[in-house]
Amino acid sequence: MSTKNEKLTYKSMTDEQLVEATCNKQMAAFDELVLRYSRKLFLIIMNQVRSEADSYDIAQKAFLKAFHSLRKLKERDKFFSWLYNIAYNLIRDHFRSHKPMETIDHTNGNNQDDDEGSRAVQPVDETKESDPRRSADRKVIKKETMIAINSLSEKHRVVVMLCTVQGEKPEDVAKLLGIPHATLRTRLFNAHKELREKLAHIKHLMHN
Repeated sequence: MSTKNEKLTYKSMTDEQLVEATCNKQMAAFDELVLRYSRKLFLIIMNQVRSEADSYDIAQKAFLKAFHSLRKLKERDKFFSWLYNIAYNLIRDHFRSHKPMETIDHTNGNNQDDDEGSRAVQPVDETKESDPRRSADRKVIKKETMIAINSLSEKHRVVVMLCTVQGEKPEDVAKLLGIPHATLRTRLFNAHKELREKLAHIKHLMHN
């Protein structure tokens, strides 16, 4: 059982230090990683799965898989990015066994990159949804956008999901992923550029 002082010590550790401590059989260190990221991971999963029970179950599975595979993590300061991708694969498994994945179409609007790649996951204008043609177009956009996001590289997909879909501030995401802010912005720019290219065939629908 961890003492209060031990908990304070773990709380002040970096992700890299906590991963190292966990690998050295200090279980309280992994408890701190769970406390640090469980809510954020749950919200990301919930944003896609839309079921509280399923999201909780997937988050638990993600942490369990991470724990058992922790020694395989080479870049130990990238724990959350690695954890996110474990969860992402579990989400895909969930939808394969239940129903097709649907595109998340709401953000907090914190991303400044104004292009078709980012607009494809912007909030739905409910006044337009009453028009059957627009509603049909929207379904096509949702489907194609999800396909495009899923086809991105791991590094690009995670920044799109966190910044564009979740609406997290880029500077916060950079800290979360353990990368420089400039690197985050470059990845986000390139990811949106790639999305524009992948969604060029439905560009006309996004301007209706």
